Amino acid sequence: MIERKVKINLILVSAIILSYIFQNALEIRYNFFKYFDELTALVGLCWCIYYFSFNKISKKILFVGICLITFVFLGVISNIIFEYQNWKWVIVDVFTNVKFFGNMGLGFMVANYVRFDKFYITAEKTAKIATLILFSCTILDVFFNCFPSQTGERFNLINMVYKTVYIQYQYLYKTKKLTLFYFHGTYLAAAIVFLLMLFTLKKEFVKKNRLYIFMCIVMLGLTGRSKAIAIALVYLFMYVYCNKMKKTINMKKMFSIGIIAGAIGWSKIKYFYFTLGDSSARSVLSRMALRIASDYFPLGTGFGTYASDQAAKHYSIVYNIYGMNVGETAANSAFLNDVMWPIVLGQGGFLGMLFYIIVIVELVICCLEMQKDNNQKYINGQWATLFGMFYLLISSLGEPTFNNSISAAIAFTIGLMIWWNYGKPYEKTVRCNAQGLITDEE
Repeated sequence: MIERKVKINLILVSAIILSYIFQNALEIRYNFFKYFDELTALVGLCWCIYYFSFNKISKKILFVGICLITFVFLGVISNIIFEYQNWKWVIVDVFTNVKFFGNMGLGFMVANYVRFDKFYITAEKTAKIATLILFSCTILDVFFNCFPSQTGERFNLINMVYKTVYIQYQYLYKTKKLTLFYFHGTYLAAAIVFLLMLFTLKKEFVKKNRLYIFMCIVMLGLTGRSKAIAIALVYLFMYVYCNKMKKTINMKKMFSIGIIAGAIGWSKIKYFYFTLGDSSARSVLSRMALRIASDYFPLGTGFGTYASDQAAKHYSIVYNIYGMNVGETAANSAFLNDVMWPIVLGQGGFLGMLFYIIVIVELVICCLEMQKDNNQKYINGQWATLFGMFYLLISSLGEPTFNNSISAAIAFTIGLMIWWNYGKPYEKTVRCNAQGLITDEE
């Protein structure tokens, strides 16, 4: 009976991993998958509420939870005071702002019921299959243009030779960017980052999976996105530093890596935030968020009112109050919800922004301290989770990363590692039964 439960658990783990990887590709054809990350977040949040109601909470996890609840409380207070948005959309936006942490909660839940060694065997096999599928499709796209390009052109067998030469030219000069069957290259890049995290979780398997890691790095480069190229270089640096040189990363070194990654993507940052000026949604939304936070100090305008998806879909009165008339219309929603930090600053104010940053910093600190506190010396907790956090922070400069489905899989993996390190003492997990289920017995 126990063996059967273990098999069911591992099948579910494999299904969750594949769904995270291919969610965006599947949601284009099946509408249900549009809500997959919301469903997993809801399950994760409900489990955390249930579990923490009857069990002791790690101080690290408790502190992050308190800061997150405070951030939500401050935003809701603003909604009560100013009433700029319908409460139905406020609730939806609150959930959107915490679903990243809900997916972390799902990671907590899986880590609580499945031993690391059992999980990794399943995760590794699943990741290999997914990587082979993606890389095979990449080869077909590079040589035969089998998937839609930016112009929507598809594979044509008759003029295959001509197209093959032309597609090489496009890839070489970055006029064609790898998207495969995903809606946008950023979703493909996030799926690959998730795969790299899975391949990195166990030290002894990093060398074993070098071929798959190489495939992932190549695909990141072919997406042609600055952040993808930057994070690929970050991974290679961490591969040498953490794997070859056997060293760990501290906060000082992390800042250094961040500066290098920022320097690589500086041309894009400068272009969107400074060069384009009022023609750039990111520039306009960021400057207006500062103005809103100053006007409503120390609070913001509340959830669903500025720069968020709900503010765009259900046109917020805040846009009219601030006279955003340079392309910022309901028909041009890019000027309404294009980037992460204006959402936090505009809706939560300086105080809400402070607590949200504390949450993110605490998560980074948890990742940094994994190697120091971890009794499972064979686990690459620090390397895998820091890599994921690097990608999310870099991406947040250009899109609402933490509120987007691209962060769900990464949040899930971070949740797994945080729970295995801080959620339950490792001394308990070594007393697991042979089938792989964690027990609460001392």
